[in-house]
Amino acid sequence: MYDEERPYDVIADNKDRAYRQRTWDTASGLQAVDGLTVSAFAQEAAASYISGEYGTSELKQELESHYEGEQSRQAEADIVAGRIVGMLSGAETSTFKLAPEALRRIHKLLFDGQLPDVQWAGNWRTENIAKAEPVLGGRTVAYGDWEMISDLLAYDFDQERAFRYDDIRALGEIRHFADFIASIWQVHPFREGNTRTIATFAQIYLAQFGIAPGNDLFRDNSTWFRDALVRASYSSIRDGIEENPAFIRAFFENIIIGAGNDIASMDLNLHGVRVSNTPYRQH
Repeated sequence: MYDEERPYDVIADNKDRAYRQRTWDTASGLQAVDGLTVSAFAQEAAASYISGEYGTSELKQELESHYEGEQSRQAEADIVAGRIVGMLSGAETSTFKLAPEALRRIHKLLFDGQLPDVQWAGNWRTENIAKAEPVLGGRTVAYGDWEMISDLLAYDFDQERAFRYDDIRALGEIRHFADFIASIWQVHPFREGNTRTIATFAQIYLAQFGIAPGNDLFRDNSTWFRDALVRASYSSIRDGIEENPAFIRAFFENIIIGAGNDIASMDLNLHGVRVSNTPYRQH
């Protein structure tokens, strides 16, 4: 009566070589946001994946088997890159849910077993954190208080679900999307791995609008992407400085509509606010 005898379809890996190349380049390039690069071994394994010799599951297994029992920054870079490829290449983009739990799921899948504390993966942080930002001359963004993470994210996601996208390629809607991504990044819900998680989430979310995951902007400008999020999140009443979303908006304008914003020429450094002699980011 309900057609229950009809079998389920399996969501297969995307077999297009260009797509595989793009997702690997994005996943490996994103490791730079935490000062990491993938190894020659990972690049060789990725070449087999890109050629179609095996799929995302085999790529992840190859990388994780290579580092079995090892916890190092190199293992983290390679394994997390493989996991990002898996998330951008099929099932996760088709089972997406616009809710804070999506962030927890992504973080858990990316970083399980790869962080200094096993309790960090997939769980909200339980302490307040700060990080000196070169783009701010050593100052730090005011991340969300750890006791308010759930409430802050609930508010951001409620606001996002209430927004109606009529055409994601319209400039106003792109800017709304960019502001949402910056807002949830500022919460910084995890102890480590926030930017890689948010970047992966953003691409999976964009896939819901038909924007294919994997982009050379994430590959080539991952540190710039993080600095743009910093500039969108930093303000100082004392110094008369307001949050500046222009950079992260330009980034997503390029991704979504190929706007051609010359981000390479943009100076993200917030001049005049250096702490001691902290050098600014070299762009």
